[in-house]
Amino acid sequence: MTHIPHGDHLIAGEKIRTEGRFSSAAATGQAHEFSVGTPELVAQACAAAEAAFETFAASTREERAALLEAIAEEIDARGEAITEVGSAETGLP
Repeated sequence: MTHIPHGDHLIAGEKIRTEGRFSSAAATGQAHEFSVGTPELVAQACAAAEAAFETFAASTREERAALLEAIAEEIDARGEAITEVGSAETGLP
């Protein structure tokens, strides 16, 4: 696997690692550490989403379509790696 799950939060483009951590072992038995979420982080994520929404809402249909196409292309390009990470985190095939 090329990527090891880091379990950090990603809010407004910033990785956030909390002091509170927990481990989760998928069906493989390999444990991964994750940051514990807090009400403060939820509020921070909601505020970031609201700010992003305002910018997104002000964009044109063409800009939105281009963004969604770029996202789809990245998902397609990284599909195998995304599946590997999801399997590692959940233990599902």
